[in-house]
Amino acid sequence: MKERYIIMNTKKDEIIKYIRERYIYFLAYLYLFSSVAIFLLGNVKFIISIPIVCALFIALVKAINNAPIMKVKLFANKKKFFIIFIVIIFWVFFGGIGGFIWQNPWDHKFRNAVFMDLVNKSWPVVQNGKALCYYFGFYLPSAIIGKILGLQVGYLFQCIWAILGISIAFGMLCEYLNNVKIKNIFIFIFYSGLDIFLYLIFQKLSLGQLASRIYQGTHIELATWYFNSSSNTTLIFWLYNQIIPFWVGMMLLLQQKNSKSVVWIYSLMLLYSPFPLVALAPIIVYLIFRNNQENKIEEKNIIKNIFTKIKYACTFENIISIFIILLVGLFFKSNIAAGKISLLKISKDTIWKYLCYIFFEYLIYLIFIYKENRKDPILNILIVTTFLLPFIKLGNGYDFAWRTCIPLAFYIMVLIMKKLENSNTNKIIKICIVIILCLGAITPMSEMIRTSRNEIKAIRGKTPTRSEKLQSVFIKQENECYDNFVANTESIFYRYFSK
Repeated sequence: MKERYIIMNTKKDEIIKYIRERYIYFLAYLYLFSSVAIFLLGNVKFIISIPIVCALFIALVKAINNAPIMKVKLFANKKKFFIIFIVIIFWVFFGGIGGFIWQNPWDHKFRNAVFMDLVNKSWPVVQNGKALCYYFGFYLPSAIIGKILGLQVGYLFQCIWAILGISIAFGMLCEYLNNVKIKNIFIFIFYSGLDIFLYLIFQKLSLGQLASRIYQGTHIELATWYFNSSSNTTLIFWLYNQIIPFWVGMMLLLQQKNSKSVVWIYSLMLLYSPFPLVALAPIIVYLIFRNNQENKIEEKNIIKNIFTKIKYACTFENIISIFIILLVGLFFKSNIAAGKISLLKISKDTIWKYLCYIFFEYLIYLIFIYKENRKDPILNILIVTTFLLPFIKLGNGYDFAWRTCIPLAFYIMVLIMKKLENSNTNKIIKICIVIILCLGAITPMSEMIRTSRNEIKAIRGKTPTRSEKLQSVFIKQENECYDNFVANTESIFYRYFSK
């Protein structure tokens, strides 16, 4: 009996030690996995979804086993952790997630309509021969809570889910930077390109007029219209459903020591952020064929080398991810607007705006970090994709161009943080970077000012806090972007795979 007790205690200690060494990766994988599993079980025929979800769970365990041992103790300084956590909570609520603080009416009108459809209607959501088809992965856990406990509780859980996601992403960022610093959460929140100069140039304003616009909380990021790279705060205030899971997945990809789980991570991200993943696709190819950091694979024969690396990447989790990519891909292909692809019309005005956009959003930072990172394949690949993809138009708007630039902007921010942390960085260089960061911070500050001014109006009853003007995406006469949210039920996905 005593020996059995000792064995049980030993196993318990081993499990606790295992979790402590990898818990941030466990949380990150589980965060992405949960919505994909819910989507499959709620929308796909059980004969297909149940086996795939079971396989995904096995892949989850394998991916966690493949995760590296954590280097950073995130909770070592409880005071520091508490401050960071409070800042994240404030950021989420102030961003309007859940609608407890004033929301930007345009984007939130559609996002709330999607959420209400998910809560109020049975899955898959189909009405009058049309189906809800959108990257709604972020909402699914909250929608289940909303179905059980009511819409308002569902909105509250949106906030909790967002706080959890950002906390995981920032924890992964701390692990990547090998430290936990309060200043990095503020760089995270206030990082942006220098939109203030683009707005000044193309709106042709005086400095006094510019200051007045900022004070009024004007949205200044669309000065070049076709070309736009949103600040992190803008993304939280407008596109939280895409960006939070993307940050989690991107940080997971950056910390992969081998190719065993990279395709699996990519497949899990697809339901949340399809447009940024177009820019990430070449990165996945690179991660498969790069030299393995744990078991170096390098054959002299080029062909043999390629096949050896492909064979190494053919793990259970990567193979099962092919089914996720196919199913989610067919789901998105059902969307009415999905097949509308065109190129941006080139003119002198377009080229001038593009060059200014590239300089003030990216080159202004790359000047300081490119020299020591010039051999970084991830950075170079993202530069190429980000500089080319803005000329492609998908659907009825410019969202494709506005979102495919997200990976590069995020990665540059990470490299800027590393640069500032490097003790060998010249102090003058650090001061220049901080000045540029402060100028970039005007963009998120303008977003916060607008929310503050409108929240005061909302408290006084002069404007609604939550944007619920559109009660369902299926109300075509009230939905200006109807095609972006609905699918044909005659598509392959709905004919053969959907419930």
